[in-house]
Amino acid sequence: MISGVAVINGEGRMQPGVFPGRWSPRRSIPLDIEPAATAAATALMEAGWWQPGTGKEVAGGLVVACDGASLAPALRFARELRDRPEGAKGPSDFLFSLPSSVAATLGLLFGLTDYQSTLVGSRDSAVRALRHATDLIALGRVPRMLLVALSVTPGERSAVAWCLDPLVPGGRYPVRIESGFPADRLPTTISASLPAANGLLRDASTWLLSQRGSSLVTFEASDAHAWIRLEWKGN
Repeated sequence: MISGVAVINGEGRMQPGVFPGRWSPRRSIPLDIEPAATAAATALMEAGWWQPGTGKEVAGGLVVACDGASLAPALRFARELRDRPEGAKGPSDFLFSLPSSVAATLGLLFGLTDYQSTLVGSRDSAVRALRHATDLIALGRVPRMLLVALSVTPGERSAVAWCLDPLVPGGRYPVRIESGFPADRLPTTISASLPAANGLLRDASTWLLSQRGSSLVTFEASDAHAWIRLEWKGN
């Protein structure tokens, strides 16, 4: 079911020129969104859904978990309103102060127009986004989905991307996915190293990237806000 995975910490590597016809090569990708673009591109390439330089639209849906990416542009826009109440305002900071701008930017870069949504929060938005994406696939609303979780803090920028495709038997990472919140079940899973749900998704991604064996193994992690369980379904 998982065809591509990527984890990006710090600055990403995507350049505007790899999106011909979809993004101006003279316009840089916003700094706080760029890790999400790099994670998305890396996962999409691993899944075989996208290749740089083609300009082709990727079929599928997009769910984004956004934690903090809109804060810096919102503060800049607020300062501009305060310091220049009568002057003309530039559109960039206003647009990127909206949490949905991450999904909108990824849509411009890659397509994924079958479905798009954004979940916002500092704790459990990543797991809620994972659950939402798997629900949409299970209900037949979309044939496949790109999940991106972006976290931006004063000291860190990171992004995780998963390509979910039930139409590929087994997938590159053949796992059963379960996720939820403490009210859903008893908190018996292993404690994760990071407190936020985006950290759970990063830990799960690291585990996925390390698994190439044939035996059935599992990954479980939780904190006070959410839990993830992945069961490897090797041959």
